[in-house]
Amino acid sequence: MQSAELNYDIHDKEMLAIISALEEWRPELVGLQREDRFKILSDHRALEYFMTSKKLNARQARWCEFLHDYFFVLKYRPGRVNVLADTLTRREGAVVERNLDHRHQTLLPQEVLDTEIVEELGLSTVAAIETSVDILSRVTLANREAALLEKWEVVASERKDWSISNGRLLYQDRLYVPDDGDLRARLLDSKDVDCYMDNCMTCKRTNTRRDLPPGLLKPLPVPTRPWQHLSMDFMTYPTDRNGYDTVFVVVDRFSKIPISIPCHKTVTAKDLARLWVLHLYRRTGPPDTIVSDRGPQFVSEFWGEVCKILGIQIVLSTADHAQTDGQTEIANQYLSQRLRPYVSYFQDDWSEWLPIIDFAAAVLPQETTGLSPFMIEKGFQPRVSFDWKEPESPQRLTINEQEGREWVNRMHKIWEFARSNILNSQLRQKAQADKHRREVDFEVGDDVMVTNRNWSTGRPSRKLGHQAEGPYKIIEKVGNSFKLNLPEGMNVHPVFSPDKLRLATRTEPLPGQVIDSSPPVLVNGDQEWEVHEILDSRVRWKKLYYRVQWLGHDPDPKWYPAENFSNAPRRLQEFHNRYPEKPGPPELLEQWLEEDSRA
Repeated sequence: MQSAELNYDIHDKEMLAIISALEEWRPELVGLQREDRFKILSDHRALEYFMTSKKLNARQARWCEFLHDYFFVLKYRPGRVNVLADTLTRREGAVVERNLDHRHQTLLPQEVLDTEIVEELGLSTVAAIETSVDILSRVTLANREAALLEKWEVVASERKDWSISNGRLLYQDRLYVPDDGDLRARLLDSKDVDCYMDNCMTCKRTNTRRDLPPGLLKPLPVPTRPWQHLSMDFMTYPTDRNGYDTVFVVVDRFSKIPISIPCHKTVTAKDLARLWVLHLYRRTGPPDTIVSDRGPQFVSEFWGEVCKILGIQIVLSTADHAQTDGQTEIANQYLSQRLRPYVSYFQDDWSEWLPIIDFAAAVLPQETTGLSPFMIEKGFQPRVSFDWKEPESPQRLTINEQEGREWVNRMHKIWEFARSNILNSQLRQKAQADKHRREVDFEVGDDVMVTNRNWSTGRPSRKLGHQAEGPYKIIEKVGNSFKLNLPEGMNVHPVFSPDKLRLATRTEPLPGQVIDSSPPVLVNGDQEWEVHEILDSRVRWKKLYYRVQWLGHDPDPKWYPAENFSNAPRRLQEFHNRYPEKPGPPELLEQWLEEDSRA
């Protein structure tokens, strides 16, 4: 050895011996094929360093490249007992790159080691199951039981799938795991774990979602002319000196021109119709569709009847899905953004700035259409500068036939140009949005979990509460949304956009996995569930209500009147002893307790 080699670590010295031997016998060994691989007999202990991934230095990286030219098997020195005949061959690998980020390599992978080396070093030979020696010992012991082997001796001799080798029962050359307590459960591989988690409803309710939301973007139809399709919304502000505290925002979905009308929070459906007729209907006529949220004015019977008479289709957005009416939401943000620099310190004059803000928005080119809303609607750009000069020649009072046709053609080209740009913009928006979405994987009849992000659960913190509720069955598809069969008494709109839903389960539950809740008990011929815990209480309309968790069920989101719990007075007493500040207890609680003690 050279002087520098004397300073090598012991594992490098052992590897150097192998490298030197291979270099000496390279002409005889390098041409051998996999089936003619040769053996290397060495002390394995010093080579344990190379059994795991290390950041190789330059010398070790060269050795790694050198070893890729040979097919060999590393074995113990002669004299060891119980040497297994079958060995694992070494696999071909890619050449180590020079980049330091890729220098972490395993110089001696497990595949080139003899089985005894693997067992001596404590390395697992079962690739699919990473388990402890204790579990493997239990499997071997249970498999070797004489009673079990005697039972299967006849079967193993008659059926080709079963065999007994070295005292072990095999099925298709795989070790048979007896049904011994929790032995099989502890040997579940990752597929079974995924299956179990997929059928765990508690996991579905409590886990934070990290997957892409289902439901690709579905753009609204593109209008063909101004004021054909409108979107509406209400936005609240501080009460100003004129008494206004709300803005009625209307946007033309074709030209993008906004109309901001000051009003009050107390506006009713009749007031809504009056504002629309006064500011819009008299100059634009009835539109084909109106997109809005589910505010009380828009879902009222009066407004629906007015639109029905005028032949207007109402398009209501799904609950908690602002993307449906995203155009108006953006208009609301723009309005607030433009008002901030101009309102007074006390913010009591914002309604006086609305006409100026609307005009500024109308004359600025839109990114979607490439034109200003004023140009799309009127066919010309208005004068925006106050430094205006009188025209040199008086304007003509009449327009001849040729100029009229030119004006019509110009308006037609403007509208076609705007519509083409809107379509292209929608395609870009859809492509961008769909990068963060996926196709819907559920349909009518499936059970789904629904997010409860905007639900009032009554619990102190959402961070430690359920992130979803369910499972609930899909009973109808409404447009791109889905209607769920929610429990009676839930004050939640049953139609949800697909991004709020997740398929409850994709696989069948594992054998023995408990999913179904406990069945109800019969009380006086009626089905009732046993109360596990009282969760909360409240008073509504001078009546006491409780939220509960039934035995074997998750917390019930529904509120039940106090008289429904006459058969569970102990649970009521425990709740009010624990939370004395909560509303209650019922006036008849003492009587219920006496009846329960006599029963």
